[in-house]
Amino acid sequence: MGIYRSDFKILLLVNSDFLEFLDPRVNLPRSLALSSVMFTITTLIALTHWREKIGLVYECWWPSHGLLALFVVFYRNGALYAG
Repeated sequence: MGIYRSDFKILLLVNSDFLEFLDPRVNLPRSLALSSVMFTITTLIALTHWREKIGLVYECWWPSHGLLALFVVFYRNGALYAG
């Protein structure tokens, strides 16, 4: 799970040219999509780790986790092909 949490951070550390993917002046749809995917991945991780602390029951967490994961998969793939 740690690799998903830091995959974009590793890319940015290895080569700062990847920041261009998040620059809305270069490609607005791609930067919005990738920014929302990064936020969603962070939300997925936070909900997984702190589900019980925030009082989220499993029956509500499970479908929300699945929907957020599907969003990441489909939106990220679309963003990568957006330009």
